Amino acid sequence: LNTKLSYYNKFSDNLPASGYNNQSVMYFMIFQNPNIDLDWYKPYWVPGKEGIEQNHPFSSLLDNPYLIVNEMLNKSNRHNITGNVSTTYQVARNLEVTLRTGIDAGYEFRSQQRPKNTQKFQLGMYRQQTVFNYEANSDFLVQYKYNRIKSLKVTASVGGNSLIQSRKYTNQAADRLKVPGVYNLTNSEQLPFTTSTLADKRINSLYGFVNLGYRDYIFLDLTGRNDWSSTLPSANNSFFYPSATLSMVLSDMASLPAWISFAKLRTAYASVGYDAPLGTY
Repeated sequence: LNTKLSYYNKFSDNLPASGYNNQSVMYFMIFQNPNIDLDWYKPYWVPGKEGIEQNHPFSSLLDNPYLIVNEMLNKSNRHNITGNVSTTYQVARNLEVTLRTGIDAGYEFRSQQRPKNTQKFQLGMYRQQTVFNYEANSDFLVQYKYNRIKSLKVTASVGGNSLIQSRKYTNQAADRLKVPGVYNLTNSEQLPFTTSTLADKRINSLYGFVNLGYRDYIFLDLTGRNDWSSTLPSANNSFFYPSATLSMVLSDMASLPAWISFAKLRTAYASVGYDAPLGTY
C-alpha cells in the first residue's frame, strides 16, 4: 500500500502587473527620458490631496511609478492539495490487481485594488475573485501474464477509470469607490458587478489490452477503450476507440545479406475518440 499527500500555500501581497498597459512599471519606464530623476515621483500624492489626486509632473497619461508599486496592488493567496493512494494484490502466480485513486484540489483568492485618479480608474476600483479546481481519478487494473510456453509470451489486462472534474469561478467588481483608500465591495457607489462560472465533468471508462510475443521476433499489441462522458447527450454519450500494432524483426526471422545488420517491419492502426470540453453553466 502506497500513499502520498502534498499541501502548499502560495501567497503574495502584490504581484506586479505586466504587459502594455499603464498599470505596469515597465510601461511607465518606456516613456521616460534617462535624464529624469525618479526621486521627483516619490511624493506620489499631491500635498493635501492624499488618496484623491496623484503627482505626475510630466504627463497625466502615465501613472506615478511609486503609486503603481505601493497602491495598485494585486494580491493572491492559493492553497493546493494533491494526494494519491494505490495498492497491488497478487491474486495468483500470474494474476494481480491494482487499485489507485488520486486527487488534485486547489483554491485561490485574488484581489486587485486601484486608488482614485489613476488613468484607467479615475474613481478607484476594487475587484476580487475566487477560483476552485478539483480533479479526482480512480482506476482499477487486472493483469494476467502467461509464460508457460517458452516461445510465447502473453500479457492481458482489463481495467476501468472514473474521472471527475469541477471548476468554480466567481468575480466581483466595484469600479466606483465612495471613500478613497477603502478597498472592499461595500465601499462601492453602485451595486457591485458579479459573474460566476460553474463547470463539472465526469468520464467513466472501461479498457483492455493484450500484448503477444512469439520467439522474441513477432509482436502483436491490441487495445480497446470505451468512454461514457457527461459532456455528451445522454442518449449518445458512449464512444469506442481501438488500436492494433504488428511488428516483426525480419533480421531474426531469416538470414539476410551481411550488409543488413537489422531489419524490422511494423504496421499499426488506431482510432481516436474525444468528448466535448468541460461544460459550464
